[in-house]
Amino acid sequence: MKNGLERAFHDPECDFIKVGEVDPDGLAANAPGAKLDKGKLKAHLLADFGPALLKVAEVLDYGSGKYSPHGWLEVKDPEERYMAAFWRHLLHGKGKDQESGISHRVHACWNLLAAITLEKEGE
Repeated sequence: MKNGLERAFHDPECDFIKVGEVDPDGLAANAPGAKLDKGKLKAHLLADFGPALLKVAEVLDYGSGKYSPHGWLEVKDPEERYMAAFWRHLLHGKGKDQESGISHRVHACWNLLAAITLEKEGE
């Protein structure tokens, strides 16, 4: 199974990167200096969330040690279970998870990302 980045860069059916292929200056695709990126998703803006995403990576790392790497992709009833975990962690507020020592909010983010990822897989 491909990970999210592999799907995004290699799967033409991946809907979150579908965009028009137009040069912002109207240049033809084969013209020197053309870059067909008008209207494309500005995914580089995710870098603004770098520190938060690294915290989410800590949850992923913790979970891969506690369970197995990529094992979360095989969980039965993932929508219900990851959303339940999302709400449990979110309702704990700003505190840290006693077991992992990582913020409940970060755990909530991870669970929401897992639910979204698996939702997209099922579409």
